[in-house]
Amino acid sequence: VFAPRRKHEPEPWSRGKLRWARRAVDTVVREAQHVRESGSGELPIVSYVPAPLDDPGQTPFIAHDTRKSTHHPLRHSVLNVIRNVADHRPPPASPPHNATPTPAPIPTPSPLPLPTPPSPQTPRNGQSYLLTGHTLFTTHEPCIMCAMALLHSRVKEVVYVRTMGGTGGCGGAACVPRLEGVNHRYNVLRWTGGGGGGAGS
Repeated sequence: VFAPRRKHEPEPWSRGKLRWARRAVDTVVREAQHVRESGSGELPIVSYVPAPLDDPGQTPFIAHDTRKSTHHPLRHSVLNVIRNVADHRPPPASPPHNATPTPAPIPTPSPLPLPTPPSPQTPRNGQSYLLTGHTLFTTHEPCIMCAMALLHSRVKEVVYVRTMGGTGGCGGAACVPRLEGVNHRYNVLRWTGGGGGGAGS
């Protein structure tokens, strides 16, 4: 367990969060079994971003490893699910292509305005990141590359079933969110509470 917000002690989970997490683990394990039994030859590695416990109306996202079918070394399940989240996001509004630019007014000295409280329309800090406030569940510990992608996506926490000692980036070969100098830290937990025993390699 790596929980940066509280030194040397994991974040306490409610019974509701535990049930929510068990459903998510069951989902990734079941999907990994489907991939294994499909005969596609893909690695049975699955990543899942469920709707947050406190906002069940959000869209869940799930993806599996597609490195073999796409012949692309970067199609890890974690990167695939992050891409799915990005594709679901509406593009930012942009001005029309035929809009005529207007010259900027010349600024005139004026007293500094007093700060105003943010309105409901003001975006909160971190909203532009893909996984802010989300938990990612995965059958296998993310590799170092995927762990760094999760850091840049500002994921809240990662829960994995199977440790990857040689390549893992969440405690196996390294622990990316624990590295000095990173600008975000996320909780890392390994699921050992049953329901995930079928997550083989």
